[in-house]
Amino acid sequence: AQEQAVVGGLTGQLAGLNEILSSGEIRAAELQVVSHTDGTILDIPVEAGQVVSAGVTLVQIGSTGTLEIKTELLSDEIRRVNIGQDAWITAPVLDDQAISGQVTKIYPQAFEKTSALGVVQRRVPVIISIDEIGNLQPGYEVRVAIETVHKEGVILLPRESVRLNDDGEYQVLAIIDGKVEFLVVELGEKSQQWVEILEGIEVDQFVCRDASRELKEGTRVKGVLNGERI
Repeated sequence: AQEQAVVGGLTGQLAGLNEILSSGEIRAAELQVVSHTDGTILDIPVEAGQVVSAGVTLVQIGSTGTLEIKTELLSDEIRRVNIGQDAWITAPVLDDQAISGQVTKIYPQAFEKTSALGVVQRRVPVIISIDEIGNLQPGYEVRVAIETVHKEGVILLPRESVRLNDDGEYQVLAIIDGKVEFLVVELGEKSQQWVEILEGIEVDQFVCRDASRELKEGTRVKGVLNGERI
């Protein structure tokens, strides 16, 4: 009877220990944080043994299969951007290669950011999916060009070839019969490098590339095309 009591007591202790162990395993499983995707660990912003609270980032993981580009556009420019528009991505690591992509998300809210010149700007984040990765890796700096307008058969001039006259009209310094003539033009679409000419000059008409030059109308000049005088 005494031996049975001892065995019974040990059995009870064992059951209690198993219950504690099982409870500990459950709590340990609850404390494990599992990533929902495969990838490469990019950063571990916490240290072993550090006490953390809910919502703290433990590990940053980058997907090995796909990348997306996050860019920021000025709020004045965002009106021309729409989901689905084509984009082109360039970067030093890509050499002369340009990767194509599409606008997939435009954030609904702008935020303030101070530029390198100290100007406070309002910017809107935009997400662009890319069709291939190339040599890009997470965190790389890239340049993004979004195609907001597509036209064919238009007349384009460098922005510096057009200026405002005293009447507030756009004009170019055209070269006609070897002389400078001021021609008023109507502009269409504009980019950082080019402007579309709707009216005022014809295709293959020569103009002075730098419209800021102090040339008088009627001045005789010689044009240069591909390094040769014309």
